[in-house]
Amino acid sequence: MKKYWTQILNSSKTEVSRHKLTYTTLFLLLIAAFVIRVYRTFDLMGFYYDQGRDALVIWDLWHNYKPFLIGPITGLKGIYLGPLYYYLIAPFYLIGRGNPVYPAVFLAFLSVVAILLLYVVGARMHSRAAGIIAAIIASFSYSIFTASRWLSNPTPVLLTSIVYLWSLWEIASNNSKLYGWWITAVLMIGLSMQFESASAVFYIPIFIIFCLWQWKKIPKFKYILTAGLIFLATLVPQLIFNFRHDNILLANFGSLFINEKAFGQGLTDFIIAERSKLIWRVFASRILVETSRRVLIYYTISLSMLFILPSRSKKTIVILFSIFLLVPIVISRSFCFSQLGWVSC
Repeated sequence: MKKYWTQILNSSKTEVSRHKLTYTTLFLLLIAAFVIRVYRTFDLMGFYYDQGRDALVIWDLWHNYKPFLIGPITGLKGIYLGPLYYYLIAPFYLIGRGNPVYPAVFLAFLSVVAILLLYVVGARMHSRAAGIIAAIIASFSYSIFTASRWLSNPTPVLLTSIVYLWSLWEIASNNSKLYGWWITAVLMIGLSMQFESASAVFYIPIFIIFCLWQWKKIPKFKYILTAGLIFLATLVPQLIFNFRHDNILLANFGSLFINEKAFGQGLTDFIIAERSKLIWRVFASRILVETSRRVLIYYTISLSMLFILPSRSKKTIVILFSIFLLVPIVISRSFCFSQLGWVSC
């Protein structure tokens, strides 16, 4: 293990020394991204019901020594996330003596780490220039920027999502020593589900479809078992809570999806008519606040970059991004949010 990390460190030093301009630019981007994410956090941070609820739970941990087995409630009525988010920000509430600025700055830092990894993914998929462009977009996109300043449980999902995409790419584009990436992908699903319930709705179907696509690369049983146990470990706190409270979580889950029919109607009308404009607004807003034809120009240029890739890489990227982007859009049709939670559309 020590030898492995030594090799990683040495190769990283060599990479940076050979491409000083690229990594100087990346360093300045990360500094700028961090500064705009923490600028006037105390004055501009929103502190509402959810933030107050989380702060009180963590106050109980430090002052009344009350550990927790569940996290915040989800948009699904009666379903709770795991406790990882609370444990993640708890040390920073302690350091800041209850000041919410400290955990907010920490979450902003995690988003900057995500930008660094996004550069790595872009460089691995295409080129260092592509990695820099991806880092620029993630650093200054209004949507990503504002989400990164949010003191809330979904904020770390940017980091876990990028690692998840990275792991799927490594599996799809390589042919040897993939078991570590399979385990990483499963771990990222489990960790993402600790932060946001939509991760279960989106990432598990993505993984199933990905496995069907890459079935020849599925590892040996011992690695499947390891990945399964790791995923199960991320659910252990909720399972303990469930069985200590008369099966309450599983009962709520069954009631929601069976009795109340949380899933909605078919997909054809949605894909063709109902949501085409919504999909465009979602994609466009990642670049500009308002939808604009300039965004169409941006996407056209981005897609044209595929033509300079080798045919094998091009095919892998197109299929992987189709799975990663379209599955959530299709599945999201099955849920609508109301005052009662997520219900049938």
